[in-house]
Amino acid sequence: MAVMMLRSTLVLATCGAALAFMAPVHTGVSLRAAARSPALSVRMQAQESHLSRRDLPSLLAKSLLAGAVAPSLLTAFPAPSAAAAGALGSPESPIVVIGSAGKTGKECVKRLAAAGYTVRATTRGESSLEKLGVSGGNVQLMAGIDVTKPETLEAALAGAGAVIFTSSASSKGGNALAVDCLGVENIARAAIAAKVPRLAVVSSVGVTRADSLAFKFTNIFGNVMDYKEQGEERLRAIYAGQDGLSYTVVRPGGLSNGKGVGITNLQISQGDTSYTEVDRVDVAEVTVASLFFSAAAGTTFEVYQRSGVKPIQDDLKKTMYAVSGAHTTDAPAKASDAVLSEASLPAYSAFFAGLKKDSDFAVTNGYKAQKPVA
Repeated sequence: MAVMMLRSTLVLATCGAALAFMAPVHTGVSLRAAARSPALSVRMQAQESHLSRRDLPSLLAKSLLAGAVAPSLLTAFPAPSAAAAGALGSPESPIVVIGSAGKTGKECVKRLAAAGYTVRATTRGESSLEKLGVSGGNVQLMAGIDVTKPETLEAALAGAGAVIFTSSASSKGGNALAVDCLGVENIARAAIAAKVPRLAVVSSVGVTRADSLAFKFTNIFGNVMDYKEQGEERLRAIYAGQDGLSYTVVRPGGLSNGKGVGITNLQISQGDTSYTEVDRVDVAEVTVASLFFSAAAGTTFEVYQRSGVKPIQDDLKKTMYAVSGAHTTDAPAKASDAVLSEASLPAYSAFFAGLKKDSDFAVTNGYKAQKPVA
């Protein structure tokens, strides 16, 4: 939701007290990577100038993390040859990005387009490739796709190999109930109806921690945290018992608009216990990468920079990594390497390895909806 003004008294008071956030089993990788290397196949066995509601918490995080310098991320993906026919990201199996006009959605489209994948970039209103910051014949732009209107989703998801949901409440696109809760439910049902193998949803760190200052601050904006959490729960309920179709929920920390730090400077964890800042570029890369790794299927995890990590609540300091540990990687990975390049495969495999499935732990932390949706 676009924010035209924020009273300075609120900013000063919150900055003084809040710790802001927002937001080796060998894993399965797409056929595209295997097609480029037979040896690898054998080893694998298979918007604008105004502040947005999502940007506000990161301003607080910056005040606490001042002095940290993020190295440049040249590009998340080089431009490899087109995906093998029928493989994820090929013309026959495009990757759909819902909410492509938003800041995180644009970054997802850029990462995919630069890699040569076929991307179906959807927007609610009219847009252009130029506005999305991409060019080339591998990006299909589809306007008029509105997650609050389920009848528009069938065409968008037809034949898709994967879907990335980056939409959130805005002044023009719908409130938090309509987009972050019911919109997530709508996209999940549409993805299952279209038999899309994987759906990735970008949510937020802290959605299950109603007592945290971060939750309370962000939830001021239309109860967005409460509705995001309920959207996650509806997604999991819809996917329960599905065979061959899965989801991934990515919860970024406090979003910033830098150049990214790259995978070796990132961390993921589970349990909604910790946070720090993270660039949208990095959120996009991790979200895109999760589509290609089976270890990320059926999971919910938080992602943020590796340095400066803090408990989201003081009482969680001793249990920040109790669910599945702190997931990092020191395996060689160049900033310019593709997620599925043979050189960077060990880094991404290590990054996602060992994630617990949502069915194996209390992913909601006993959260009780503040405004239950019927």
